[in-house]
Amino acid sequence: MANKKNLLVISATLILLVGIAVFLHGLRRKSEAPYGPPANGRRVLQELGLSSQQQMQMQQVRKAQDEKMFFIMGQLRNKRLEIEQAVNDPEKTRQDVDMIAAQLKEYQSRLTDLRLDGIYAIKEILTPEQFAKFQKLTAGRNPGRPEMPMRPPRRE
Repeated sequence: MANKKNLLVISATLILLVGIAVFLHGLRRKSEAPYGPPANGRRVLQELGLSSQQQMQMQQVRKAQDEKMFFIMGQLRNKRLEIEQAVNDPEKTRQDVDMIAAQLKEYQSRLTDLRLDGIYAIKEILTPEQFAKFQKLTAGRNPGRPEMPMRPPRRE
């Protein structure tokens, strides 16, 4: 009887904890504006003192960048997986892997171009003073972070 009671208490506690976690996750997701900058990005935009037209233009640039970035990052992820599978496939040759690597390099090049396009689109929206302030505010956002985040180690 005591064993069933302990099991019931543990089950109720787990259900309560999972419910709280789901609720808190939902609150966090609702507070994030779709295609808007993260909280730190909103702070940066507020400090720049943008006009309503500039705010609208920045949002359009960010939305377009996000959509393109999402696609390219997905393609990069797929090509990295293809390379990994090809290297581990005994029937694949170096030439097969080189073809996939060339496609991967093309997507990396597109990503670099997309980032540069975004920087220059922002530069056209902002005044020279605002752009200089923007650079200062965003300079230390990701210190030490590589250009392309590396894949995390596998958990075994």
